[in-house]
Amino acid sequence: MLWLISILLQVTLVCLIAWPLAGLLQRRAAARYWVLFGLLVVILLSPALSAVTQHWGWGLLAVQITDESQSRELSPKRSAL
Repeated sequence: MLWLISILLQVTLVCLIAWPLAGLLQRRAAARYWVLFGLLVVILLSPALSAVTQHWGWGLLAVQITDESQSRELSPKRSAL
């Protein structure tokens, strides 16, 4: 599930950068084509990039998910006085 969220964030970020940039290039069709083509390539490669970065432990956002039952077992037990 975290992998899908990572892909969604990557695609959203790239689209938020590329679409306005392509909008600025209205009179330059070739430049606009290359910006949008690059956007498509990055979108298509984002699942692989996400898998590689998670495998190597890289990333901009780190979320640690702990199981509540394990955290109860690891916590020190206090005696009732």
